[in-house]
Amino acid sequence: MRICIIAEGQSEMQFIDSVVSPYVYSRNSRIEKIWPINSGGVGKTESIGYQKIKRVITTQMRSDNSAVYTTMFDYYRFPKVNIPGFTYEPYPDPYQKAKVREDAFRNAIYSEEKLASFNDNITFHPFLMLHEYETLMFCDLSKLGHVREGNDAAIRKLMKDVEHIENIELINDNQLTAPSKRIANVIKGYAKPSMGLAVTKSIGIEMMLTKCQHFKEWIDWMIGL
Repeated sequence: MRICIIAEGQSEMQFIDSVVSPYVYSRNSRIEKIWPINSGGVGKTESIGYQKIKRVITTQMRSDNSAVYTTMFDYYRFPKVNIPGFTYEPYPDPYQKAKVREDAFRNAIYSEEKLASFNDNITFHPFLMLHEYETLMFCDLSKLGHVREGNDAAIRKLMKDVEHIENIELINDNQLTAPSKRIANVIKGYAKPSMGLAVTKSIGIEMMLTKCQHFKEWIDWMIGL
């Protein structure tokens, strides 16, 4: 089964290509193409807007409706994207909130008139990373020391701050305490594309699957196609 993934930015695209794709391909399905919504650098879904996201997805679907389509966007900030039919509700459970947004995203794409002529042949399974790409790095924060020297004390403190969180996907997504903000506080000059890939490759996908339930469900879905 051919899988095409629309990623939020270059960081997610590199991660999928280097970490996700080999794992999925070795077990069943095949990730053939990856498109970043923001091809110019780090994607920010909040500023990109739904119209551009929709345009990229529907254009690819119309050009090739024989593939299965999915996404990798950050859940963090995604609620502000104006998805038709989606109304924000203060669900206490992050997994429930992610599912509501993913369902609204899926329904909005399926309802597009430009896809009506071959809608029965389309499979779209959106995935939102709780809470953002950097969450995966919290599966083993000790690997942060591999990208920059001299931060051992700060990294140990960060590990201490989050050690009580059993399920790392439930980490706080506040603007001041989001995973990316926490990492930037201990790694000066943190560059998401290069450093993020180095850390996630060092951690390995097996560890991420153990500690990230929603991420594992997405990987399992692709393998099971």
